[in-house]
Amino acid sequence: MPLIDPLFNPALLSASAEEKCDYFDRKLIAHAHLKSSRQFALDCIDRSSAHRIVAVVGPTGVGKSLLARRIWEHYQPNAVDGHMPADAERSPASILIDAPNHAGKLRKTYWVTFLKLILQGCGERLFDERMFMDPQSFRMLATPTAPVLKEKTVDMLMLRAINGLQQRRTKVVLIDRAERLFPEGDRASCRSSQQMLTDLASQTNTRFVLVGSYDVVRQCVPSVWLMREHIIHFRRYEEKDPEEYGFFLAAVENFLGQMPLEQRIPALSEDALAELHKRTIGCIGALKEALLRAYQTALLDGETMDEKLILKHAPHNNSATWMARDAFSGEALLVDSKFEDLERVFAREAPPIDPPKKKASSGEGRGARRIGERNPSRDPVRGGPNA
Repeated sequence: MPLIDPLFNPALLSASAEEKCDYFDRKLIAHAHLKSSRQFALDCIDRSSAHRIVAVVGPTGVGKSLLARRIWEHYQPNAVDGHMPADAERSPASILIDAPNHAGKLRKTYWVTFLKLILQGCGERLFDERMFMDPQSFRMLATPTAPVLKEKTVDMLMLRAINGLQQRRTKVVLIDRAERLFPEGDRASCRSSQQMLTDLASQTNTRFVLVGSYDVVRQCVPSVWLMREHIIHFRRYEEKDPEEYGFFLAAVENFLGQMPLEQRIPALSEDALAELHKRTIGCIGALKEALLRAYQTALLDGETMDEKLILKHAPHNNSATWMARDAFSGEALLVDSKFEDLERVFAREAPPIDPPKKKASSGEGRGARRIGERNPSRDPVRGGPNA
């Protein structure tokens, strides 16, 4: 059986088990779909109008959070480990936040938290008490004060967020886990999210990028607010496409080669690779998580690192089934319709909508009766002609 070629620094073999796990946990690979999705996103951000909302969507475990980080890094050329230099307000910048979690509808407290995250993302140097000055005279001199962080008025926080984005000249605000902004079945909250993001984008010349699951598409499309031209589909790797399946196999081999182990790891069989693909639905993020759990078990428990151990830590069949169904339904939403469908709409060939039937009023459909006159159909209840 062929063995995987090691790709790690041999000096890591003398490190502790915890250090080895940390090394592999931090190890990332730039696979084909990550590169293409990143480039498509950058092109869409740079070429779209300021008020347009851009979305990056994909299945669970595909690596959307990593992609969001890569986009953030692109617009932070001077950032070092997430820290900005002192003159950061004069350079192009981006902000990366997680959409706040919620329970049920998006109420006032949700938007207070959301706007505070944006304010904190503007950097250490935010603004002073002269927040009502015009943008030309406005200067950011002080760190956020306690009154700012304790502010509970949405309108006031909205004004401060707009001023902060304007003065920082922030080009991009990336919102990870953006599906939280669009609760399923709650159209009122979805409209509130759309209005909030539209106001922030149009008044600050900042591009807002939503990074999330297919729920973002389900709640917002078809819509003029989020058009298909501004949606980047971060896809999984299809098994039926030989080229894409080859990319997935290369990712597996790359990850296995990055595991610092004394014994070389045997290559996986074709059947094991096919099963691993199905149980991760072709998503590199889910693959990395499964391999990390298997690697931790091999290091800490002394088990042999082989395909049996890897499949043991792959997503369970029930989880994989749910992930696959969600991915298939989401991908169907992003398939473009035929041009003939558009032509039929312009030709008014859509089936007419039947008007609602009018509810029959009492007495309608039968001859009018005088007051006190009996209904003949109700007469013969118990008896004959004299009933």
